[in-house]
Amino acid sequence: GLLVRELGISINIKEGGICASACAYLFHQATIRSMGENSQLMYHLGIIQQGKDIFNIKTCHAFNMKSCNLSLGLEFILMDYRDFINDLPTVIHLDVLDEKDRFVSKEEAYHLKIIK
Repeated sequence: GLLVRELGISINIKEGGICASACAYLFHQATIRSMGENSQLMYHLGIIQQGKDIFNIKTCHAFNMKSCNLSLGLEFILMDYRDFINDLPTVIHLDVLDEKDRFVSKEEAYHLKIIK
């Protein structure tokens, strides 16, 4: 995400394409974002695996991050993803926190001002 922002990269989701998971995160970091016809973004609750343990932003959050015992790098990634989810439009944010896969069409992305 930092490189996408720093290099001023533009991202276009091709016609009929789906940008899901980490792609949706990177899409939001792009300087210019566009979507082809019938393309979609897909958001979900991010997870991090450390050894046999799996953590997500519902089980590891700002108030209990230290008790999750994540390495500093993984802690930073989880917190950055949490901030990304928290900054999404409310209708997406609530679905993601409810552990639903949330698909967004080009039309809805325009409406929610994700793209211009």
